[in-house]
Amino acid sequence: MAVAWKNCPSGSCGWRSDRRVHWIARQAGLDGCHRISAMVKNATQFHPDRSRSAAEKIPFAIAWFPVQTLAIIPARGGSRRLPGKNMRSFLGVPLITWSIRFAQRMNRFDKVIVSTDSEEIANVSRLAGVEVPYLRSPALATDVATSVEVVLDILAREWESNRIYDLVALLQPTSPVREMSRWQEAFARIESGDCDAVVGVAPIHTHPFHIFHQEEGGALRPFGDTAGLHLRSQDLPQAVCIAGNLYLIRSSMLKSHRSFFPPGTVGVLCDQPCEDIDIDTEDDWVAAEALSKHYGKRP
Repeated sequence: MAVAWKNCPSGSCGWRSDRRVHWIARQAGLDGCHRISAMVKNATQFHPDRSRSAAEKIPFAIAWFPVQTLAIIPARGGSRRLPGKNMRSFLGVPLITWSIRFAQRMNRFDKVIVSTDSEEIANVSRLAGVEVPYLRSPALATDVATSVEVVLDILAREWESNRIYDLVALLQPTSPVREMSRWQEAFARIESGDCDAVVGVAPIHTHPFHIFHQEEGGALRPFGDTAGLHLRSQDLPQAVCIAGNLYLIRSSMLKSHRSFFPPGTVGVLCDQPCEDIDIDTEDDWVAAEALSKHYGKRP
């Protein structure tokens, strides 16, 4: 259960006289000061040395005040390139079931929500044991609506019910194969304080130095430095692409930057077979299912 607390951007709370509390809240990536206030009060109550400042007692309280994480599975009912893909059977179960079962196994998720505009997807998700508290609005059910908009809408709705989360995880059904260890690494990175967002990345199959723009008439123009065309494959610098299977971000950063890629985003390398599956077309589906079957993947 998420801890209920309210934003205090103006500092109008019991700790308004101590600017350090608000500063610590911002540095910790928290949305406001009430959570910090609770930490301070608890630390003061239990710490033997009550003469120390509130700011000094923060680490003591944080040690037993857990981070709350909301996992969101976005599953729109319509799809132009691959109609009905989220409900289509992928190795014997609906594609969305892969993400649902992974989320249920991941013990770091405090709540899992499926976001959809489809009653069919909602019913299947609920039968699988996942919450679908509301259907998407028509404005968020179009093919131009972004994942960021969908997630921010859910955070706003949760906020209205006094449920606030420190972290948000996005699990796209079109990337059904995930490794638990990658998510554990992602949580470790973000909780260490050295970043505000983590995404899964995979080795790229075609290096950017070997990619061209084809102009009118057929002429080729390199996207990058032409010097890279003369490098041997073993001399090329490492290049990765977004795998699509892992997004973890502080909710405060998502709200302020409206992106899953704020400054300082860190990548977790996902280099095992099937980890970079991203299904958008029929060809993607056929290849993904064959590859997953070959490597014995199960939801």
